[in-house]
Amino acid sequence: MEPSQFFLVVIPLAAIIAVLVIVVYYLSKKTEKTNLEKDMKELSNSYFKGKIDKKTFLYIRDNLKAENHFSEESQKMNNMYENKKMDTETYLRMKKFLEMSFDKRLAKIHEKHNPSEKRSSEDFETYLKAMLKQDYPKTKYKNPDAW
Repeated sequence: MEPSQFFLVVIPLAAIIAVLVIVVYYLSKKTEKTNLEKDMKELSNSYFKGKIDKKTFLYIRDNLKAENHFSEESQKMNNMYENKKMDTETYLRMKKFLEMSFDKRLAKIHEKHNPSEKRSSEDFETYLKAMLKQDYPKTKYKNPDAW
C-alpha cells in the first residue's frame, strides 16, 4: 500500500467509523432511562388505557417513588461501605435506619390511600422496638403490610 492510498482511504474511513461510534454511544446514553421512568411510563399507560383506576395509580406511583428513593440511598451507602468510607458498625446502623424510614414512608403512603385501614401508633412503636432489637427479617421492607 502506498502512502497516498493510506491517507486517501484508510484515515477517512477510520474517522467516519469513530464518528459513528461516538454518535451511537451518545444516542444510547440519551435514550437510556432509569427503572423508575420506565415503570412510571408503563403505569401511566395502564391508567390512561383504563386498566387501573386513579386510586390504584396514585398508590402504586407513590410506592414506586419510595422504592426508588430507598434503592438509591441503599446503593450510595453500599458504595461508601465498599470504598471504606464508613466502618461496619456505622454501615449497619445507617442501613437499619434507612429500612426503618422506608417502612415508615410505606406506612404513611398506605394510610394516605387507605384511611379506613389506619394502623395504631402502638403497633408501629412495637414494630420499631423490635427492629431496634434486630428481631425482624431483613426483607421486611418489601411488604408495606408487614407490621
